[in-house]
Amino acid sequence: MSFPIATTTVFHLNYGAFVQRPSFQYLFDSRNQYWPTRSNGEVLKPNQLGNPTLKPQTTYAYDVGVMQGLGEGFTLDASGYYKNVQDLIQAATYAAINGANSYTTYINSRLCRYSRIPGLL
Repeated sequence: MSFPIATTTVFHLNYGAFVQRPSFQYLFDSRNQYWPTRSNGEVLKPNQLGNPTLKPQTTYAYDVGVMQGLGEGFTLDASGYYKNVQDLIQAATYAAINGANSYTTYINSRLCRYSRIPGLL
């Protein structure tokens, strides 16, 4: 939305809600690695697994600003924005107590459930 304040000045507001589904790599990726065994053989075990239960990331974005016409087609725009991103996706590595096996997967972060991103343009 924008509202003219004067003949060459405009005040503008924007709001958006966005949903970004997880990349297929995060959902279904499976990478395997050969691990040595005690009997001098090797066994194929996963070292990276996808997570099909990931929630999509949700972003709420706000933007407020003023645009001033300077003449001859030039404008100056000063804006401030704020984004709130929820259900961030991060890599998590799980290891056995004895350290023999470990694998990496993706989770919706429990430590950082959301991110706040303010800024000025």
